[in-house]
Amino acid sequence: TLYKLRREVLSGDTLPERIKDLVESLIINLVNRHCPMEQIPGDWNLDHLEREVFEVFDLPVTLAQVVESEGGDPQRAREAIGDLLYTKVARIADERQKNFGDESYEEFCQTFYLRSIDHHWKDHLTQMDHLKEGIYLRGYGQKDPKHEYRKEGFTLFLAMLDRIGRDALGQLFHVKLIDEETIAREEEARRRRARQQMHAGSGRRRERKPRQRDRAFTGKVVAEAGQGTVRRETPKVGRNAPCPCGSGKKYKNCCGRPGAQATEA
Repeated sequence: TLYKLRREVLSGDTLPERIKDLVESLIINLVNRHCPMEQIPGDWNLDHLEREVFEVFDLPVTLAQVVESEGGDPQRAREAIGDLLYTKVARIADERQKNFGDESYEEFCQTFYLRSIDHHWKDHLTQMDHLKEGIYLRGYGQKDPKHEYRKEGFTLFLAMLDRIGRDALGQLFHVKLIDEETIAREEEARRRRARQQMHAGSGRRRERKPRQRDRAFTGKVVAEAGQGTVRRETPKVGRNAPCPCGSGKKYKNCCGRPGAQATEA
């Protein structure tokens, strides 16, 4: 079934109509999820439904008044919500097709649909592998593992189809067309910001350099101040020469031996 769907999307036939079928299917699923028949309308989670509609279709809606207008009848309220949402979303799809042009719109539909199919099909195969690894444990609960595998695999497959449609529609209804004038303005603004950042960085570097030069110069002066020419006040005595103290010993064995001056001091 999925391979057939992919071939049909690749062929490009009736893609706008297929997108509207996706819209209808997704809206039905959303209404069933957030407005179940077994609950009274007052318990429905309309806030979450409105949030999901906005996330997928970029469409802000308020549904409380729709429910109130049907007098609290769950079936009529569900139908009214579904009709309202489909009408609004289908109108947006027609407007986007008109603004994009038929060729560009169909290209967007095909690209987003195929991308979504390929992505979620890979995820589905991974999920099936995980299911297969642990399905034998169902036998301990007196359940047939093969039957459970088929049942849960089908549930996962339906969930995958729902994610494919939701993902493809989300991309299609959020894509924006930008004309050449807008692109030029954004490019000029980007260049202006880059120049400002460059000038700001140069200013900071110029502020730091004088301080670095000052520190280097100060260190040089200190180093030069600590260096001076040392002049001897007495002639240098060889180690083997007689000691100047008059002891008759060699200088290296008398006053020139290590520690001699410290001992005499």
